[in-house]
Amino acid sequence: MVPLYAECKYSEASIDSPKLQAFFGKYMTRWFKDKRSQALFIALPGINSHAKGFYRENIESNSGITFRILEEDDVLEKLFRFTDIAQPEIIAKNIPTNIGSPGDWSLIYTDKGMFWVQYIIPTGGGIPNKIAVFDAKGNPISDRATVDYLIQLYPEIGDFEIITIENVTISQTSRVQKEAEQIVEVKGSSTCFEYQFPASPEYFVGRQEVLSEVYSYTEAVIGKKTSSRGLLFEANSGWGKSSVVLACVDRLRQKGHFAIAIDSRSASSSQFILHVVDYALSKFGDFDGLLSEGQITKIITGFEGAVKTLVNIGQILEQHNKVMFIFLDQFENLFFSHEALVKIRDLFLKIQDAQTNVVLGFSWKTDLVGVTSEFPYRIRDNIRDSSKQINLSTFSNVETDALLDKLKEELGIRTLRKDLRFFLSEFSQGYPWLLKKLCAHVKTQIENGTPQADIAYSLLNIEELFQEDLRGLSPEEEDVLRRIAKLAPISVQELGEEFKPEVIQSLVHRRLLVRIGNKYDVYWDIFRDYLNSSRVPVQENYILRTQVGSVLRAIKLLVEAGGNLSTSDFQERTNLSEKSLYNVLRDMRLLGFIKVDKDNIALLIDLPKETEAFEEALRNHLRERLKRNRLIWRILKTLEDREKLTISEVSELLENSCPYISATEKTWQTYAHSFAKWMHFTVLVIYNSREKVLSRYTLGATEVRDLRPFLAKRRGGIVAPPIQFTPIERVAIRLVDARRQGGRVNWSGFKRSTVKKSLVALEELGFIRRNPSSISLLPDIEGFVNSPEKRPEIFAKAALNIHSFAIFIDILQENKDKKLSLAELGMKLKEKLGTDWKEGTAKTNAKIMLDWARHANLAPGVWSYKWRRKSIISQPTLFSDFEKEE
Repeated sequence: MVPLYAECKYSEASIDSPKLQAFFGKYMTRWFKDKRSQALFIALPGINSHAKGFYRENIESNSGITFRILEEDDVLEKLFRFTDIAQPEIIAKNIPTNIGSPGDWSLIYTDKGMFWVQYIIPTGGGIPNKIAVFDAKGNPISDRATVDYLIQLYPEIGDFEIITIENVTISQTSRVQKEAEQIVEVKGSSTCFEYQFPASPEYFVGRQEVLSEVYSYTEAVIGKKTSSRGLLFEANSGWGKSSVVLACVDRLRQKGHFAIAIDSRSASSSQFILHVVDYALSKFGDFDGLLSEGQITKIITGFEGAVKTLVNIGQILEQHNKVMFIFLDQFENLFFSHEALVKIRDLFLKIQDAQTNVVLGFSWKTDLVGVTSEFPYRIRDNIRDSSKQINLSTFSNVETDALLDKLKEELGIRTLRKDLRFFLSEFSQGYPWLLKKLCAHVKTQIENGTPQADIAYSLLNIEELFQEDLRGLSPEEEDVLRRIAKLAPISVQELGEEFKPEVIQSLVHRRLLVRIGNKYDVYWDIFRDYLNSSRVPVQENYILRTQVGSVLRAIKLLVEAGGNLSTSDFQERTNLSEKSLYNVLRDMRLLGFIKVDKDNIALLIDLPKETEAFEEALRNHLRERLKRNRLIWRILKTLEDREKLTISEVSELLENSCPYISATEKTWQTYAHSFAKWMHFTVLVIYNSREKVLSRYTLGATEVRDLRPFLAKRRGGIVAPPIQFTPIERVAIRLVDARRQGGRVNWSGFKRSTVKKSLVALEELGFIRRNPSSISLLPDIEGFVNSPEKRPEIFAKAALNIHSFAIFIDILQENKDKKLSLAELGMKLKEKLGTDWKEGTAKTNAKIMLDWARHANLAPGVWSYKWRRKSIISQPTLFSDFEKEE
């Protein structure tokens, strides 16, 4: 008896090296115990190139061991030799010549037995479009239940017409209802700034490093210095993948290679890759004379036939140092078509294993593709892991400037205004597509006679650009566009009768829809996402230049004017210079506050006129708006890890986030300071302008959230109580209520000056501590608010720590039996403190302190409430000042 150690591995893709190595390790442990041990590794469909390399280096050359690998062809050969399964030739002979010729075949193993699937190439055709089904012995299958069972196991069958050989009838049409796959090459723009299409090679700018990398990769393929036969471009939406693909195709052709770019949005079924290969071979013909008449493939028998044809051509190209590239652009559209994706992956990996001069190119957007182990990501990773990956970045400032120079050339002008160039760079965020769309907008404006200064003044953001696309559409056209956006890319047949042809054609004429073969799609995926969500899927990007106060005053002025003002009236009322007016209006537009239409400025949001409510509503709007700014979002994300950032660090972060903007170090510092001030105002961060440090906004257990320009101001020198007792008491109660509820303080019903003076008094009493964006409640305020019966005692103890008040109480004690006026009390206090108060100020201070003394139960004799109430009842007072104080 000879010990045999065997294992069978099956996978959709070829078996990789680790699985073979694991089996080999297990086998060798047995071999060391018994040198007679033999190994059999069955790999379906086969092992990949890495596993083959391991086998050749470590197993095949070792004559001391018996180790065999059986791949798909080996297994089939054994089945045909040792079982009564019909031979492929027998199945092929069953296909009548009047319906076509036999192409590839598949043998399907199921729980109900084995079945043959024979692909049929129509007469005069180049690829299969029908199949016939047979049992293991070659008998035709016409049973509907069996066919449905096989389609469920092998969905690709459903993409073909299924015929019954006995009577040569069609037993089932394909799922795609005979709609032929139409292969469409990627279409480039016909002008420099036709943003609905990727840039044609003649209008392409930048990406020189990417093109050099592709050239180096091509040389590596020719020189057998890379095992990869896939070239993958990855990038987010709008980063110019399709433009790069077209540029690569053009450069490769210029260097004598063969390249084509196919739009993957036209794919409808698993047959897509067959039609792609057929289209590419038809386009290249005899490959500029490199193929003889006998070597030109006119018929592709099926998927296996496509692989063999590509490998044969690749081997011929090897002899001439040429490479064929087939790029599948917008490949993410195939992630939702399992059968088509699997066939492409399988064909690609077999080409990879052949290591010849054929390369498949792919481009997909990374903001769609997440990280997960579920379909289609495992298949996607099979492709990615075997490909040369090139990740595109946003435009650099050099590339941005190059495209802006193209705009200048297109317009035939000597220069673009500096501010216009800067705004175009800033708004575009380095996205080639967005920059191109913005340039198209500017080009149209200038050609219509609009001065550059006015364009810079009213430059549109992304959402406004999309709204401009929709402007002028009828309700029916917009409805159809939005409905198609939910289904796009959508085939002509799927559109159905509910979509009027004239409406569709109108949208195509306006270039909001594009046709790709038998399908329609919205002109760009970012616009499609906008139509579906009504929100721009790209973060906003702008740098605020004006001070917070300038914008607040301008908006307040608009509110008081009823929400509308002419530009001239607005400038007159704000007293702004032309440059300052320009900057203020620009920032107000960016923040979503106003719309500037010709000579009219209109407020876009409802804001109350009352000061406190106005600031609160303004701050809430700004907070949500700023969090959508890409640069502010990055600052906040960084603060999650760092807690604190210096202005220099913020400046560096902004510069690194905007490689498409050229600015000096000092300018970036200015931008950083501006952002810090705005973020501080909206309570997104705390900014210590003196130390120039941003810190994360957090609220302690004893703090309440509040932000007022007066909060951090402290008084120096000899201070007198700024306000009477009752408002202090009411403000203290509001503060404690806010802490309990964990929210902001409700200041409704209070005047701004009342809140300001009360907070100053509470801090001087030791009840609170004012912070830049919050108020810390100290222990005494809790007792003061929570125990009304102890309130006079707690207040008295705190008030006597204020030097001026303690002196005032001494004066009252000294004059407890004298009937002095407030003016006389004030002058005595002024003399004792040695201040330079005017008589009126001294009288006011005495009045407030007397109120404090009475509420603290510290007023003696004639100054007490008890005496005052008694004197009012018995006779008219002689002290007229007292009558006015309440």
